Amino acid sequence: MAPLNECSGCSRDFSSLRAFDTHRVGEFPQNGPSEYRGDIEHWTPELGRRCLTIEEMTQAEPPRRFVQDARGRWNLAHLQGRARQAFETVAA
Repeated sequence: MAPLNECSGCSRDFSSLRAFDTHRVGEFPQNGPSEYRGDIEHWTPELGRRCLTIEEMTQAEPPRRFVQDARGRWNLAHLQGRARQAFETVAA
């Protein structure tokens, strides 16, 4: 299946636009470089937007904690399964 919301910065696929937007941090609109490519230890928001690392995504506290679904797409943990639950409610 084709990527739904694939990030051109980190190549990860996200199950929703909300999840995609949440994995990007930094100043917006951009005042500096478009992407920060240095060490994570030296990054500050003023240096540009960047993608969260997998470690940051999986170990964060809600609402910024991510999980992967069966297709390998990243989603916000607190939203996991919400669309399926809504569909099952309507179908019942």
